Amino acid sequence: MSNHLPRVFKNPKSLPAHLMCTICNEIFTDPTRVSCGHTFCSHCILQWIKKSSTCPNCRANIDKKGTGKDLIAAADINLLTVVCSNQGCSWFGALEILESHHKECPFHPERLDPWFLEQLQRDGGTKNDNATPTVRLISWLYQKNAAALKDMFSNDDKEYSSIFEIQEENTKQKKNAKRKQEIKNENCKKFLNSKK
Repeated sequence: MSNHLPRVFKNPKSLPAHLMCTICNEIFTDPTRVSCGHTFCSHCILQWIKKSSTCPNCRANIDKKGTGKDLIAAADINLLTVVCSNQGCSWFGALEILESHHKECPFHPERLDPWFLEQLQRDGGTKNDNATPTVRLISWLYQKNAAALKDMFSNDDKEYSSIFEIQEENTKQKKNAKRKQEIKNENCKKFLNSKK
């Protein structure tokens, strides 16, 4: 599991206490066991050892050489349920498959059509259970029909652009016709005034 992806646990209030680091009070990241048997986040315990030579839990003497990866804790953590942190995505699953989901997530900002991204950011909400109806609808539509919707909105942009160009041309033609009519009216008035 890559450590650079945000871990958002589905049920944070019901996380197992034995998988929590007593230094940072979060689920272990790269769980590391020290010589007395306690486990901490690798970063947390290495920073701790720089300041103190005793275990933060039991005060037994510890050092960097006596640390090792806690494979059992790591395996348990990888089975915890997480949700995707991409705005609008409703995916959830085991932490161990988060990275593969993230690579394919249709809501990843780099893959999301700019129009959808704008709607999601405008309405806020990162998860479907907290999202506005607009975000939920967009999320559902996008997950079901991502490619078709992208093509549709791309075509709409082209059509709107064409319609706008036609409207501009039509406005110009109306202005020209109006100006020509005004010139004819002026010439007609001049002619009539000259006959008096």
